[in-house]
Amino acid sequence: MKNVVLLLSLVVVVLGAALFLRGKSAKQKLAAVQTEVVSLSNQVAEIKTKLTANVAASVGLVESLSNRVAEVASLSNRLVRVTASMEKAQAELAAAQDAMEKSGLRLVETRNYELPGRDGRRSLVALGR
Repeated sequence: MKNVVLLLSLVVVVLGAALFLRGKSAKQKLAAVQTEVVSLSNQVAEIKTKLTANVAASVGLVESLSNRVAEVASLSNRLVRVTASMEKAQAELAAAQDAMEKSGLRLVETRNYELPGRDGRRSLVALGR
């Protein structure tokens, strides 16, 4: 009976030591996992900060692009108006040249001058036969 008690005591000590070592190993693994969780949490916070900054930069770029698109549309409209005005002026010039040829007149001299107190230049045209 004494041997049984001794054997059981030895088994209890071995099982207790195994349980203690397993608990110590589990605590070490838990500490490692907690450290990894903190590290990953910090990385997530850093990525969120970068994402927020990138979103703000993207919003600024979209606004700038929208402004540029509006500016290009305005310039395009202006180009259409100027082109139409130029085509009208060319047609008027061609009609005037035809009228001059039909009436036998020719361009003798042109002089540019500025009137005091006025904006822009004026032209004086002399016609002759």
